Amino acid sequence: MNKKLILISVITVSTTAIGLFLYNARHPIAADSLIGYVAVLAVAAVTALEYRLHGKRSLSRR
Repeated sequence: MNKKLILISVITVSTTAIGLFLYNARHPIAADSLIGYVAVLAVAAVTALEYRLHGKRSLSRR
């Protein structure tokens, strides 16, 4: 339980630090690039979820 609490706190602090950095940094990203990044991340998330639920189903012929 103690390791899980430490892991959750490290993830929370890291996410907050990354969020603050990205909030303060200026990035010239166009809307179409942002849509492309979100689409690629969505496909990767669906593939990871399918792999976790069904094994190597998304890359096999079964």
